[in-house]
Amino acid sequence: MEYKKKETITIGKKRGREAKINYDLYGDDNAPFKILFVMGFLQSGEAWKLQIDYFRKNKDFQICVYDNRGINNSTSFSLSLKEMAFDAVDLLDHLNWKNNINICGASLGGSIVTHICNIIPDRINSAIISAPHIGLFSPFISLGKKKFCKSFFIKNDREKYYTLISSIFSDEHLNSPSVSEPNKTKVQAMIDRAIKNKDKTPNPSIITLFSHLYIYISTKFTNKDFNNIRKNNINVLVLGGEKDVLIPLNCLKKDFVERLQTKNFKIFKTGHCINLEKPKDFNETISDHITKKNLNLQHYYNDTNSKRYFNFLSIKRFLKFK
Repeated sequence: MEYKKKETITIGKKRGREAKINYDLYGDDNAPFKILFVMGFLQSGEAWKLQIDYFRKNKDFQICVYDNRGINNSTSFSLSLKEMAFDAVDLLDHLNWKNNINICGASLGGSIVTHICNIIPDRINSAIISAPHIGLFSPFISLGKKKFCKSFFIKNDREKYYTLISSIFSDEHLNSPSVSEPNKTKVQAMIDRAIKNKDKTPNPSIITLFSHLYIYISTKFTNKDFNNIRKNNINVLVLGGEKDVLIPLNCLKKDFVERLQTKNFKIFKTGHCINLEKPKDFNETISDHITKKNLNLQHYYNDTNSKRYFNFLSIKRFLKFK
């Protein structure tokens, strides 16, 4: 029988960085597949709503979503992605998820998942990393990053929300009719809801805002980070948006996928927020990857240049072995 559990727990005691974080747990303890969903920049676990609605209906899954430090009623703040990854590990320990864990992260949450894979590789069954943040200057400041940063300094609400929303969703998605309000486009409906709920939504503190901005600017992955994941044979799937202006697809391929050397890479015709633009495809892809059903790696990775790159890597490894 499905159940829901809401709890606030204390983490970080052993590291001298104590904080209280909120989490929601859905599904049965005996479910064969467990997924921890990790959200990104200034977003709460509620941003996984479309994933919660999908997986809570499947008795084979138990899922957990949570608020990072400083988000909603979670306390304290973080100054590094690694600390946020250790927070997630503390939560997994509390849940008593000892092995065969599946973790899914979006945007900055995907970057956190990358570090989790390095911290507890022996406990991870699979990892899904969606459009991870790979550094402000990797390899250049994209149009989406400029818009995203600019939005924090705009005073006019409508202009502010439009600038932010247009940095994370594709134009096709934003200009399509709203499901709940067909007389409006999705971007108009989003902005109207954001303005309406402005005073109802808890805002992060100034400390949390600047700590996340610091993390956003200072994020950087080393070759060691990727080598450790490869050495431990963690089953990683990377997802990217074809129309993502925040993390452009060519940057994601070059600075993340190719360095990780994974062939499990699926491209969606979306912007940055794949889980919100294409929730059905996103959810089914995660489910298939974790349960190892209906997988077609050629469908996942069909870019000719990248295939050549991986063939080159295979030859190099073969020659090194010889």
